[in-house]
Amino acid sequence: IAAAQSLLFEALLAYDSDRAAALLAKMAERHPLASVVLDVIDPTLAAIGDTWAAGDAGVATEHFATNFLRHHLLKLMQAAPAPYAVAPIVLACAPEELHEGGLLMLGVLLRQMRWPVVYLGQSLPLADIATLVQRVQPAMIVFAALSEATALALADWPQSFAQSDEKAAERTPIIGYGGRAF
Repeated sequence: IAAAQSLLFEALLAYDSDRAAALLAKMAERHPLASVVLDVIDPTLAAIGDTWAAGDAGVATEHFATNFLRHHLLKLMQAAPAPYAVAPIVLACAPEELHEGGLLMLGVLLRQMRWPVVYLGQSLPLADIATLVQRVQPAMIVFAALSEATALALADWPQSFAQSDEKAAERTPIIGYGGRAF
């Protein structure tokens, strides 16, 4: 699997989406989805970010590679088995957080286990949470943040819930946090 991760990294740095797609398809045939996500895609995303941060790859390269992997992860999430009929898990990036790779991987793994997922992606405004909770009634909301600034933006999430009636507190889902900032 380590060799596949290296080959995927090289293909993405070369803007070779056909080679990257073929490699991921081959890995999916030979290994469990969790291994492909955690042992190939996750370290590749990290290596791409590290390469960009070191100045060894430009923004265009980083965007190509991460968007390729983002698209692949979204396809995996959509192709998952039908979810159980239970309250969903909402996945969202903190306000101003644009890095969603880890959250997407979590979504893929949850969907593979047949959990219903409401994937909201990047930079969720906290003001939208109360309406979301009323409409979706999630069991849990998981917020992702990579930087201290975006993590601190989550400090005010409790004020986002409307407490207009006694039952509002009963509808408050479990709140989880993930990402490098935590």
